[in-house]
Amino acid sequence: MGLAKKIIVSIVVVVAVLVVGGYVFVKVLSRGGLPDYNAKMVLKGLKGDVVVYRDRYAVPHIYAQNDDDLYMATGYVMAQDRLWQMDLLRRVTLGRLSEIFGEKLVDADLMFRSLRIPEKSKYVLSTLSPGARKAAEMFALGVNRFLEENPGRLPVEFKILGYKPEKWEAEHSANLIGYMAWDLSYPWS
Repeated sequence: MGLAKKIIVSIVVVVAVLVVGGYVFVKVLSRGGLPDYNAKMVLKGLKGDVVVYRDRYAVPHIYAQNDDDLYMATGYVMAQDRLWQMDLLRRVTLGRLSEIFGEKLVDADLMFRSLRIPEKSKYVLSTLSPGARKAAEMFALGVNRFLEENPGRLPVEFKILGYKPEKWEAEHSANLIGYMAWDLSYPWS
């Protein structure tokens, strides 16, 4: 076999190995964080039956026999679908992005800390009716139940960045609402 032919065969082999290796790498990384929408599960702490139906676009429709179960299931399903986004926005509101993305985001963290969103969220939660407060707590319980039951099925972003999300608190949900209010009212133009 001539030199040119050996080079071409070597290049083809290297490209094939890279393609197969890349495919396997992506499959292994992404497999852990994808929810099984057809699975039947038992969620500890529910008082009655809850049915989560997903339409053809995977949008969840949650049916529960009582409000507590509805909010807990909503937290669980939201964590199942959006845990990375929830954790990222929680870090924005707490001014903690630099912990995972490095010192280049310290200024952004300082700016968000200056907004004092967590302090305002604590105040808002303290003024809620007992029912609304309970709803926020049940939602947080659902998120945390997902974290407890699925430590090996976290979204791929957690694997890439090498950390695990912390426990979710009712305050974090209020923080996200405060962040959205700030974001939607900021004069961007």
